[in-house]
Amino acid sequence: MCRFLITSAAILSGPIAFAAPKSVAVDAASYPAGAAITATFKGGPGNADDWIGIFPAAINNPSTGTYVDWYYANGTRTAGGNLKSGSVTFANPTLAPGGYKVWFLASNGYPKIAGPATFNVTHAGGPAVPVWVLPSFSQRHAVSG
Repeated sequence: MCRFLITSAAILSGPIAFAAPKSVAVDAASYPAGAAITATFKGGPGNADDWIGIFPAAINNPSTGTYVDWYYANGTRTAGGNLKSGSVTFANPTLAPGGYKVWFLASNGYPKIAGPATFNVTHAGGPAVPVWVLPSFSQRHAVSG
């Protein structure tokens, strides 16, 4: 709370309330596939059904069906808690390698509270293993051994 003072005894104006800054962040810029992802949020309105969603990087306006994983702000799939700040951990996400965004969204809908926070998912254990496009091929004019 802040007050403007003319002197130490006189009050020029009443209290001024400052809104908490709104934010969402992830605990790393990159994760190996399957690694836990923790999103920390603050400054929310405290609705029981505010939620954290993970979306593909191409999504700029979250909407129905565009998220790939989600939790309510209380860290479960059941609304409640009325949290204005906290963290949510996606313990075993099944995200394919690529880029993603995390949004803090309001009231079981898509009004943005904060975000996005961006991150990447990489192949577990290092670079991608090459995959044959063809399951097999015939040798012609080739020598084995």
